[in-house]
Amino acid sequence: MRDRGRARNRGRGRRKSPRAAAFTLIEMLVVIAIIALLASITIPVMSSVSKKQKATETTNLIARLKMALQQYNEAFGDYPPSSPRVLKLSTNGVNDGIKCLVRCLTSTRKPGNFSPFEFEEKVLINVCGDKLGNPKVTGSSIAKPDNWEVSDGFYQPLIYLHNMDYEKGQFVQLVDGAAQVKVKGVKSEKTGQYEGLTSYQLWSGGFEGHDVDGKLGELCSWK
Repeated sequence: MRDRGRARNRGRGRRKSPRAAAFTLIEMLVVIAIIALLASITIPVMSSVSKKQKATETTNLIARLKMALQQYNEAFGDYPPSSPRVLKLSTNGVNDGIKCLVRCLTSTRKPGNFSPFEFEEKVLINVCGDKLGNPKVTGSSIAKPDNWEVSDGFYQPLIYLHNMDYEKGQFVQLVDGAAQVKVKGVKSEKTGQYEGLTSYQLWSGGFEGHDVDGKLGELCSWK
């Protein structure tokens, strides 16, 4: 009997008190709260870094395209049109300017010292799945019928307008399924003249399309 009593006492000694269990729960809640706090600080910072990186990619791409457009102008005597009608190019009427730019800059017709611009595959997208009836109509080195657009760092089509189409404008769509937006040439707030008055305008709609009309001028060819 005495041995049984000792065994029971030893069993009681191994049990955790309600107070100890409650303290462990509090510790877990504190840890969860700390993790949530760190996440609330880290996620916005990472998002901001990602946006800056994509903006930098876009700026570098626009700079490269500006050089290619200048070479095209020197060879052909004008910048690529933004109207498919001029190129006898069939489109669905959306993002026409940037589609024209792709076909013109990849032209295999070589007046002067012009050589086709080589686009990285990762920057070519087709938002609406637009197809060409005859992909060879512009003499482009791109043989497939996809009517490609150049995407910025945010994976949205860049917007391109030749100076002849500033007033007329065009419809753009940055994401498949999103609403189409009519954009026109961007005017300078200081002078009231069109930016790139005798040349072209090329810009990015920015993060989530917040500058689709180009009026903020954050990522563009004229700044």
